[in-house]
Amino acid sequence: TGSAVVAAHGTDRVEAVTVQRLDASWAPIPGTERRIAVDAVCVGHGFTPRLELPIAAGCRIGSDRFVEVDASQGAGPAGVYAAGEITGIGGVDQALAEGEVAGHCAAGGSPSD
Repeated sequence: TGSAVVAAHGTDRVEAVTVQRLDASWAPIPGTERRIAVDAVCVGHGFTPRLELPIAAGCRIGSDRFVEVDASQGAGPAGVYAAGEITGIGGVDQALAEGEVAGHCAAGGSPSD
């Protein structure tokens, strides 16, 4: 969604949160804070890829917060490939297929070979 909870507010319980927009590097964008009344805050873990390394490598990151790849699993900079859940939720079979394509192309092959 491109936003995150950056603060929770309340006395004896949570009563509101502050959400803020995030840039492509997941850093809060100043001036985009909004306070929202809430009854609870839930935290989810698991399907959000860690993007620090791909961002540092100059990979393309989509608005959905996954690494964007081309048909060869190339992720932007020459010689950088990505496969698996970091490119989108697809399960083990898709991750294995993407890894095979990425490895083949990294070794000089073409996706159509």
